[in-house]
Amino acid sequence: MGGSPPCGDSVRSVKGHRRQAETYQRWPQKPPNDPKISFSPDDLFGVSLPHNDPLLVVLAIDKYDVTKVLIDTGSSVDIIFQETLMKMGIDLKDVKPSSRTLTGFNGSSEVTLGTIRLSVQAEGVTRVVKFLVVSIKTPYHVILETPWLHSMRAIASTYHQCVKFLGIDGTIKSIRGDQRAARDLLIATVKLQHSQSLVNSVSPPISKVCPQKEEVLEVPVDNSDPSKVLRVDVRHARNRSLDHNPRIECRSQHQAYSSEKAEVGPREIKGGRRRSRTPTQCRIDYRSQIPGMAS
Repeated sequence: MGGSPPCGDSVRSVKGHRRQAETYQRWPQKPPNDPKISFSPDDLFGVSLPHNDPLLVVLAIDKYDVTKVLIDTGSSVDIIFQETLMKMGIDLKDVKPSSRTLTGFNGSSEVTLGTIRLSVQAEGVTRVVKFLVVSIKTPYHVILETPWLHSMRAIASTYHQCVKFLGIDGTIKSIRGDQRAARDLLIATVKLQHSQSLVNSVSPPISKVCPQKEEVLEVPVDNSDPSKVLRVDVRHARNRSLDHNPRIECRSQHQAYSSEKAEVGPREIKGGRRRSRTPTQCRIDYRSQIPGMAS
């Protein structure tokens, strides 16, 4: 995460800052004679291995012992969150308004609310840190990065879960990380991810499709032959206009009649006398036969 460099925000000042680095590369100077800081296997005492836990420590910030302080060596700003300030009882009026932009590794940006200066104490060494105040949801309370680490001349080892720096008495001091707190945050993060995935995977309820009962009206075609009837789907006929082709079936024992015209058999006995007859068409007034459809 990148913020404003220590030289300023203008392009001219940033270019001057770069030229300073080039100068020190060409003509290096002797560094301060500080005691050597190193890590040994003894620093792994009490560390659960293997691990990839972040380095979380507890520090005294402005009269409060603040937990879940993330030590991050890959960013150039020290961050405190608005919710943390509220829990500490610090008035937000003490925040100096500022509209600086923080840029993440993926190019996303976040505008800060302002800056605030707070004292940070570690093993008797106190530094006044200029924090950027951000109003976002995060599992951490404070993020201390290269500005605080460099001011302390501290070296952090996430593998050894500790930060080492020079104390006021000239000896090497160390702050141990809290692996349990780091894994508590991991559990909370995994639960949140699972709850979101479950919400996204739940599909809308599928209504159970139940077949509707068929309402059929049988209309006799020939009074002498009860088997010759027209079967009318009343439900479908009610839903559709009579201008459309209604679903009407003309059924007999051996022959299906058309939906709009029913044919009478080719031979019919009437009055004891047999006579041949060509198929005729019997027209049916649907409006008078179907209940509720009369005009």
